[in-house]
Formats: sequence, C-alpha cells, structure tokens
Amino acid sequence: MDKIRLLKAAALGAVIGTGAAAFIHKGQGAAAFISNALFFGGIVLLVYALFQYALHLGFFSGVIYSVKKIIESFTMKDYGPGKSELGSRPEYEMENRRGRVCREEFAIAAVFLVLSLIAAFL
Repeated sequence: MDKIRLLKAAALGAVIGTGAAAFIHKGQGAAAFISNALFFGGIVLLVYALFQYALHLGFFSGVIYSVKKIIESFTMKDYGPGKSELGSRPEYEMENRRGRVCREEFAIAAVFLVLSLIAAFL
C-alpha cells in the first residue's frame, strides 16, 4: 500500500468525521464525540471506496456509454453506426476504464469503524 495515499485517506476521514461530529454534537462527552467522528469519517471513506470499486468493475459503463451514444446521435447531423466516434461498447469499455481499487480507503475505513465501535462502548 502507498503510505502517502494511506495518510491522505486518514486525514480526509478525520477532517470529514470531525466536521460531521461537531455539527451533530450535543454535549454527550468526549467518547461520544470521538465515536461519532470516527464513524462518519469511516462511512464516508467506505462509500467512496465502494463507488470507485463499482466504477472499476464496469457497473456504470453501460449507462455512461448509452448516454454518450444518445448525445452523439443528437449532435451529429448524419448519424450512422458506421460514423460513430465512440465505436462499439466493448471497444469503448476497453479504452475508457474508470475507477480503481481503493485499498487504502478500505483499510482506513475499517480501522475507523472498529475504533468507533470501541469508543462507543467506553
């Protein structure tokens, strides 16, 4: 794992979590504030990592290709499948890979969520 990306993910999760916990904090105590901050930071990182992974697996490729194809058909004057700049869907998917596997974000999210659970019981 890349240490820089790991530190960036941890910092981002801490900042977002602290901000969200400060927004909803109602004076329950330090343990509740820390638990909330870790939970919100972990959930945001987990959702981001899962979305990137879904993009990486090609879950949204069909929708993106279809929308681009529709826009292309409206913008080209003499539209025809042979004149298409996008090509076929398999060609498009091979050339336009999106997303990545966010190992660092998954790891930090897991650590934050486990620490949040521990802080919740304090």
